[in-house]
Parts: sequence; C-alpha cells; structure tokens
Amino acid sequence: MLFLGRVYWLYLATNFTIGFLVVFPFLMLSHYAKLPLLNTWVCKIWHICFYTSLGIWVKNKYKAHFSANKTYIFCANHTSFLDIATMAGLMKGNYAFVGKSDIIHVPLFGWMFRKMHIPVDRESKVASARAFLQMKKALQSGKSLIIFPEGGIFTQNPPEMVEFKDGAFRLAIETQTPIVPITLKWAWKVLPDDNSRRAYPHYLENIIHPALNTQHLTLKDLPKLKKQVFEIIQSAL
Repeated sequence: MLFLGRVYWLYLATNFTIGFLVVFPFLMLSHYAKLPLLNTWVCKIWHICFYTSLGIWVKNKYKAHFSANKTYIFCANHTSFLDIATMAGLMKGNYAFVGKSDIIHVPLFGWMFRKMHIPVDRESKVASARAFLQMKKALQSGKSLIIFPEGGIFTQNPPEMVEFKDGAFRLAIETQTPIVPITLKWAWKVLPDDNSRRAYPHYLENIIHPALNTQHLTLKDLPKLKKQVFEIIQSAL
C-alpha cells in the first residue's frame, strides 16, 4: 500500500504541476486584463480536469446557494493542500484566497498567489495589519474572500479541527459581510498533510451551508459568531 501511495502521490503532483503550467498564462491574463470571471472559469475547468484525471468523484451538497453578484467571506476547515483546489472549483464571481505567506516561496505558484490573492505573515504584527487592510479593501471592491479560519493545517487528528482564529470574524463584523461556512470532507484521506509523500484515491464531499448574516453585529458578538461557524462546519464532518 505504501508503494502504491507513493506512485499515486507522484501522479497527483505531476498532474497538478502540468495543469498549473497550462492554466498559468490564462490566470495572468485575467489578472492583468482585469477579467476576474476568466480566472473563476479557468479555475473551475482546471478543478474538473484535475479531479477527473485522478479518478476522484467530487460531490457538492448545497444546503443553500450563494450569489455570484454578492460578496461573502467563505470559511472552511483545512486538512489538506487539496482544499485550495476544491474551494476554487466551488466559487462564483470575483474572489481571492487568504493564505499563509509561506506559499509565496513556491516557484511560480507563489508569484501568482502574491499577485492575485492575499498572503498573510502572522509572525509580523505590521504585515498582518497590512494584510487585514488589504482584505477590507478587497471586500469593499466587491471581491469575496476564502479564509481557512484555523490559520493553516494544524490538526493532528483529521478531520478534527483546531480552534479558529479571530481574523475572519472580525473582518466579517467590521465590514458587515455575510459568512458562508463550508465543510470539506475526506481530502485528508486523499492527500494527508504528514510529509509522507503518499496519496490514495477517495471521493470528496463538500457541504455548503447557508450564509450567516453579520449585519448589526459588533465585536462583542465575535466569540459567539466564531463558535457558531465552528459548530456548523464540525456538524457535517
């Protein structure tokens, strides 16, 4: 099983790399030509081709639908690097990921992420504050944000989550932006985050929960909102 896991991991990594190199020019075109919907559809097509070629069936269960013409903060659990590809396939309209600044060091992919998304250096208070302002401006311009509120992949017992950080919820309250909780299931079975360089085929299931209204909430409501989103995501794991 370990040998097969290594072979499948190599196939997955090769597949991802080739796919990214193919779509990279179109992603850059969408950025420099200011065509965000081109980015959305390119990522959707890449998502379909990527998972189809891996023989992985992706099931999306919508408990409610969200509009491409509205702005949201999407909050999802995080157990695998596949979560980024999965979330990109779910999106509509204009959006950006918020992720750890470590990703910008990945050749080419990191450069693209820095140009089109929002890296956050949590080791620096100044950099974190600057990123928070960038997130506010993105929302105010009509761009939705994808945030993994655990702050990264930290769980030692997937799919169990670790405590959420405050950033996404503070941002939602201060900008009065609705939050859409999303539960991502089984990605850790396909590509575990344990540096073992192994992967195994397994179906994925994603549950898109109803949006939570943040209008009229204040920062006093932040702990309650954070707990509510945590419990909604966890209830479907």
